[in-house]
Amino acid sequence: MLYSWCEDVKSTLFTKLRDFQFRLLHNIVVTNLDLKKWGIKQSDKCTFCSDHTETITHLLIECKCSQEIWNHVYSQICKCSKVYIKLQKCEVFMGLYDKPFAVFYNHICMVIKQYIYACRCLEKIPNKQVVIEKIKDAKHVEYQLAKQNDRTTAFFKKWELVENLWAGP
Repeated sequence: MLYSWCEDVKSTLFTKLRDFQFRLLHNIVVTNLDLKKWGIKQSDKCTFCSDHTETITHLLIECKCSQEIWNHVYSQICKCSKVYIKLQKCEVFMGLYDKPFAVFYNHICMVIKQYIYACRCLEKIPNKQVVIEKIKDAKHVEYQLAKQNDRTTAFFKKWELVENLWAGP
């Protein structure tokens, strides 16, 4: 588990995403299941679909609302790069290691997971267009941080798979 955390840290300079990934990996992310156990909520059902118990796995990956987000992003990447990838649950949570473009996919996964969880906290259904805007924003922040830290070469290498998608640094 520690190794995957280290790999994810390499994926972004953005501390907000690093913090969320750390909390996720250390089971410090609260769901309705937790809130019901603590007597704060009446129901442990998913904020989005209301069909299943809201575990972190259901919320971020299994819920039909979250699956729409993941599928949309996968299709956008495939359309631009002609590379099709569908990550396994453990890869979404723990990160990829030693695969082509692992740093890129780990970064994208962190953005998507953080966005879905933020929607849950706001009790709003995740939106496909908004998640793309979040990825664009994350790319822009990453570029600014890369410029400040003299790491633009690494930035462009990470984003080369989809250089024409989500245009602009």
